[in-house]
Order: sequence, then structure tokens, then C-alpha cells
Amino acid sequence: MTEVVRLAAELGVDAVYANRDPDPFGREVEKRMAAALERDGRKLLLFKDLAMHERDEVMTGAGTSFRVFTPYSRAWQ
Repeated sequence: MTEVVRLAAELGVDAVYANRDPDPFGREVEKRMAAALERDGRKLLLFKDLAMHERDEVMTGAGTSFRVFTPYSRAWQ
């Protein structure tokens, strides 16, 4: 992470573009990197990549996450 921030400064870029990481560890790294870049006057811009659907794109009718796979897969399709 620190190398990305250092390289962004060295290159004088305004933003770092990356693919969003769906797992909790990756999201935590993204938060820290965004904060470090922001302190340096830069932005971290994240985009969809690994997942077919983001965690908040396929929800139940009540707007919550599915707990059972079959209804999720029907909604997903």
C-alpha cells in the first residue's frame, strides 16, 4: 500500500484507479489506501471486477441480503 501511495506522489497523479476487492481484508486495505492518498491530495477510484454482482446489487424484496442460496440464484439470474 505505501508503495502505491509513494509511486502516485512520484508520478504526480491525481488519482489511483483499481478494481474493488470483495473480501473484508481487501476492503480494509482499500480504506487505508484511500485515506493515505487523500492525505496526499489524491483519490482512490475503485471499480467492479471479480464479482458478477456486488454485494448490494442482488437483494431480497425487503432490501436485505439473501440467507438461502436458491432464492438468491433465482434473483441473480
